[in-house]
Amino acid sequence: MKLISLLALALLSFNSYSIEIEKVKIWGDDSKPLKVITEPKHIELFRKLWEAKSEVKLDTHPQWTNKIDLIPGDRWLYSDKGYLSVLSMKKSRIYYINNVDQFNVLIKSHNKAQQNDLR
Repeated sequence: MKLISLLALALLSFNSYSIEIEKVKIWGDDSKPLKVITEPKHIELFRKLWEAKSEVKLDTHPQWTNKIDLIPGDRWLYSDKGYLSVLSMKKSRIYYINNVDQFNVLIKSHNKAQQNDLR
């Protein structure tokens, strides 16, 4: 019985895991910095949107429009269509941000998305 209780507690802890983010840097596809997020309320919103992402399977890779640095953490590739993948030499999983519009406004990628749609 104790083992089952410990396993249940471990699963609950895992599901409620929250990433720690101190700063977020967003880079454009031209490797120029677009924005740095440091304000606590914006970090919290970013974290909530980030944690709600879900893994997806795609036939083709998205066109990456930004790089996102999580500090501390990894560098991610981002498509203004809502797709993400950790930057790695190995094949990486692709995720989808569930609230793309709000995420793009937060990282100020929405203007680029609109410009790309006009081309």
